[in-house]
Amino acid sequence: MCSSGATLLRCQRSKKEEFLVKQAEYLIIGAGIVGCSAAYFLAKDNKKVMIVDRTYPCNEASGVNAGGLELLQQPPRSLPLHKLSAELWDQFQNKEGIDVGYHRTGGLFCILREEDLHLLDEQEERFALNGLPVERLTKEQVHEKVPYICENVIAANFSPMSGYSNPLKAGVNILMAAKKLGAEFMDHQVITKIEPAEDGKGYLAYSDNEAFRADKVLITCGIRSPKLLDPLGVHIELEEKHNMITVTEKAPHFIDYTITTPTLTMKQTAEGSS
Repeated sequence: MCSSGATLLRCQRSKKEEFLVKQAEYLIIGAGIVGCSAAYFLAKDNKKVMIVDRTYPCNEASGVNAGGLELLQQPPRSLPLHKLSAELWDQFQNKEGIDVGYHRTGGLFCILREEDLHLLDEQEERFALNGLPVERLTKEQVHEKVPYICENVIAANFSPMSGYSNPLKAGVNILMAAKKLGAEFMDHQVITKIEPAEDGKGYLAYSDNEAFRADKVLITCGIRSPKLLDPLGVHIELEEKHNMITVTEKAPHFIDYTITTPTLTMKQTAEGSS
């Protein structure tokens, strides 16, 4: 796929390989939710953006997750980023007019054992440090708010900023909005090498059949990012983890909030599944 709007330069990677180089201010490698969001905001700022992906947009982790945006169980160091994330999801849905399936329902973090009550205290401390609202609920208050919850719940914290999005539509719709603003997208581009341009201005990136030149490169490949970062002298420790997701059949609405415990999370989507 060749974008007609790209600036074409000729470069030679080896004696036998010659490429027409597509040029942009920003090259984004990886069209997951991070890459698509970056493309949108850069294009909105009138930057020339090219985004590429090894398959299709949001075809992997960004498109097959549970979509939960709970804040209460987040660790201290990343909580400020989760706070910003909640603000960005709200911005996409309610200010930018992009349907990302975002619903700020509020969420409960429920405790079933007395020895875990300290988790609620720690959450309150973290929220206070980050200027986030949180409410402690007694067992009676939990059952008043969520009548169907089991009797084993003895206390909970409630965050009005928790919610969920729809990963099946979020990233793709953000990318479509970015393209309307002028961003360009190419699928099935497996970037194998990134190197500084010979003139010291920007970088060259290569796939098997294309070459790209950009002033700046954003590597948003998730678990695959180290393969491109390590040769550039940038090392990030990433650990691959897999969660189990159980999806039910659609049912009439009965869960108003996201529900989290120390071992699981659950919610009911706008479509009815939980």
